Amino acid sequence: MKIIEKEYIEYSMSKFVLSLALRTLVKNEQEKVLEYLLPRSLQLIDDVEGLRLFFEVVNYSGPKERKTIVKEFKPHIAMIMRSPNHNSYVALLKLLHTLDDTVLT
Repeated sequence: MKIIEKEYIEYSMSKFVLSLALRTLVKNEQEKVLEYLLPRSLQLIDDVEGLRLFFEVVNYSGPKERKTIVKEFKPHIAMIMRSPNHNSYVALLKLLHTLDDTVLT
């Protein structure tokens, strides 16, 4: 996808398009998009469109990818709890809701 190739992920419209595209992409393309977005999951939750995209990333990722997202969030939990941005809370709740019961280390 051109959005990923040119790294236009910081734009709200790009996040909106990616959240719609994730639902309709072929499995192979979907995996490429997820591979690109997983390391950037903390950056996604700055605005509403990014939060929607984060939800799609969590929904379409597997248990191992979700565990990676949790490990990425782990050092920032205190900052998320003090943040005036409610998107951080919602993202954390979504992540905890979809997490399976494996041990996080």
